[in-house]
Amino acid sequence: MNCLVVMPDFKYHSLVPYRFPLEPGYLSAVLKQTEGLNTKTLNLNDVEGDCLVGLLRAIRAGNAEIVLLYGSYTDYHCVRDAVAAIKKYDAAIKTVAFGGLITGDPLTVMRGMEQLDYGLIGEVERGGPKLCLALKRGEDPKNISGLVLRNGGGLEITGPPELASDLSSLPWCDYEGFGFGHYLDTRGVEAGNLFQSFPHRTLPIRTSRSCIGACTFCIRHIENRYRERNLDDVFNELDFLADKYDIQYILFMDEMLGRTPQRLEEICRRLKKYNLSGWHAEIRFDLMRPEAYEMPAARPWPPA
Repeated sequence: MNCLVVMPDFKYHSLVPYRFPLEPGYLSAVLKQTEGLNTKTLNLNDVEGDCLVGLLRAIRAGNAEIVLLYGSYTDYHCVRDAVAAIKKYDAAIKTVAFGGLITGDPLTVMRGMEQLDYGLIGEVERGGPKLCLALKRGEDPKNISGLVLRNGGGLEITGPPELASDLSSLPWCDYEGFGFGHYLDTRGVEAGNLFQSFPHRTLPIRTSRSCIGACTFCIRHIENRYRERNLDDVFNELDFLADKYDIQYILFMDEMLGRTPQRLEEICRRLKKYNLSGWHAEIRFDLMRPEAYEMPAARPWPPA
């Protein structure tokens, strides 16, 4: 079964330069390791000219049978137009959406995109391969948890997503599949939030999933089971990426970086060997010890 994992064109909502998302790389990494699947990747931000023309070109070149489209909240129009273009080209191609767009409000998105076949809710490393293999075998995927799908004239959510208990057992993010090196070489200063931006050659990376909180306004209450990667695994990956991409700054994408002061201090200690201009993370203030914050590796950027 030929699969194509697609990162949306962020120019649809003028986020140029854009923040490199990790979710497409998580999904492509696990699909590439799944026997029976032939997986290609496409970053629509790197397509010259019309991104939808580039998408159809990639589908033809790889004879894609399943197209998995990542999208966050602001990517609705890009994903919707991509699904419409795919179905116009070949209605038999299965389309799957994943990411915050579908996780935040799966039923509304499926109603708005009438040609979208499936949505993967929450973490995708377990449900993604199972869905693709079920489609390959011609099986009904309704028994796979964490899907939103069409059932007759209605919609059905098959339950909460299956979560990986051991994050260190998952393959590393497929950065290169989406042109991360090209992204760093061409992007300039990364788009941050309303109050800050991050330096050139910033690496986004995660050491954990979810959060110990259960705030109802946050999307993470959907998969509220906090899990941490083994730090040896994290820093083995970081060693590889820092060397490969000449990383200057680290953007920890965790919802909460560490649930104990000891883990935070260990992260700070290990970061000292890298020649970084700084790093950014979201941390509970009550977990921070002053002595950890004063460590050289813990200095924020930009300086206060």
